[in-house]
Amino acid sequence: MDTPDGHSVGGTRPWPGYNGAARVWGLALLPRQPMGARLEVVNLRSNFTPGTTPWAMRRAQWTALGLTPEDMDKPKIAIVNTSSQLASCFSQKAGHRVIELVGQGSTPTRYLTKGAFRNAVTCLLAVSGSVNCLKHLQAIAVEAGCDADVYALFEELAPLVPLLADVKPNGATQITAFDAAGGTLGLMRQLAPLLDLSALTVGGGTLGEAIAGVSVDESVIRPLEAPLATHPGIVVMRGSLVPEGAVLKRTVADDAPLSFRGPAKVVHSRAEGVAAVRAGSVHAGDVVVLTGLGLRGSPGMGLTSALMFALDGAGLTTSVAVITDGQMSGLVNGGLVIAEASPEGAAGGPLGLVRDGDTISIDVNARTIDLEVAAAELEGRRAELPPLAVRAGCGWLSVYARSVASLGQGATLGGNAP
Repeated sequence: MDTPDGHSVGGTRPWPGYNGAARVWGLALLPRQPMGARLEVVNLRSNFTPGTTPWAMRRAQWTALGLTPEDMDKPKIAIVNTSSQLASCFSQKAGHRVIELVGQGSTPTRYLTKGAFRNAVTCLLAVSGSVNCLKHLQAIAVEAGCDADVYALFEELAPLVPLLADVKPNGATQITAFDAAGGTLGLMRQLAPLLDLSALTVGGGTLGEAIAGVSVDESVIRPLEAPLATHPGIVVMRGSLVPEGAVLKRTVADDAPLSFRGPAKVVHSRAEGVAAVRAGSVHAGDVVVLTGLGLRGSPGMGLTSALMFALDGAGLTTSVAVITDGQMSGLVNGGLVIAEASPEGAAGGPLGLVRDGDTISIDVNARTIDLEVAAAELEGRRAELPPLAVRAGCGWLSVYARSVASLGQGATLGGNAP
């Protein structure tokens, strides 16, 4: 990894039409789709955006935003109009800078320090970034040989960093407006008292030098003393059900329940979960447990969003809770949804021991998720679990399932013996 390099994220694409991806999926998964819903799906699909995301931050943009403190030579490339001359200019500058870095002998580990990762986490919390950024940043830290614990940083900084912007899909602001208001540099200017301004940037100076003099539209990117909200946008949860952690996303509106206690409804795949919703087997008050979609069980951590959209279509978003060891889309912004539970169920984690009817309690403010089942009972269930069935052969998924490390190690390879 430690060779001079650079990358340019594709950026965004303006589009005047309404992009209703989450709405389309929710309507399409209604248990019984009325004619009005069918017509709305047709209309929304006709206004879907081709190509890159025009209106919202997606995983690549969020991760690039987090990396911007170390990557100041192209600070706005993640959010700039991808078809603009500016995007082309940034890409050219990135290429030129890589050549300069080769000549200087500079490599990524010079910039990927503990302070840099702390800055990245601070920026992501201030805009309620993607939950996927945790594992991606942790993977970068592991591969860079930096002992930064990204999950611990989110736990430490979450109570300290307020929400300063509500960029879609977490709020109402489009990327173009965020960019015009100052973009990532403007965000960091507002966050300056919380950042390590001595951190080096790829551009050659320090972070403090890079953000000096940046103008900010404070109606879009709020100052620290007048934030949009003070609750954390990303919460690392722990407890007897997720001893190594899980991730909860809180929107700017923060309209999901902050506590929940109910019986478990266990499903083992997206399809089984969607079928249960359509059949009316999921009821208000249930805690839906979707297990078996983790790093090794999937393998590769399956996307679980279809279940959440089915619940939305059935009108159950705010009346059930969902816990899964899979990952979720950034478009999942309603209800109490906790993802990336670790250790995963298929590898013997407590999530794989849950049975229908078990009581699960969730306290968002306390950041806890607990399974109210006696330890002796859980040990008996664990003894009955079959060994993890990893597909045989030398195919990539087999190698991955046998080699992938835990989420706490960024899901990097080499964590388990083949």
